[in-house]
Amino acid sequence: MPGKQYDFGNVSFVIGTTGGMSRLIIDGYSLIEEGKTFGGLSYERFDFHDYTNFFVDYSRLTRWTTSWAMGDFGRRGIEIYSDVRHEIHQPSIIKAGMTLDDQTAQISLDLAYSDEDVKKWGVPKTNTLVYH
Repeated sequence: MPGKQYDFGNVSFVIGTTGGMSRLIIDGYSLIEEGKTFGGLSYERFDFHDYTNFFVDYSRLTRWTTSWAMGDFGRRGIEIYSDVRHEIHQPSIIKAGMTLDDQTAQISLDLAYSDEDVKKWGVPKTNTLVYH
């Protein structure tokens, strides 16, 4: 299934290895930029630098917000955990299915993260992604 082009009348698409569409063409028009992916799932882990940038860019510290903003939007103490690095974890397709009728196609993808990512970072073991 991953990498194979599917054609349904005026629609064609290609599913990538992590469940996202790497190509979608409708009526001859490509809707996904070359090298990009539409959809799919991933788990993004942020580090101290990411939280600091977010806090500086989006918090509005005033005398009314100072008491709660750091606790709600900052991640105090994250800087001491040097093993926390910004990463994006992506699942792999473990099962794929497709149903067709006169008007629609439904693609169902069962995705799984690695056992190491599940154990170490708490990502879900499996997810299901459905395109209609």
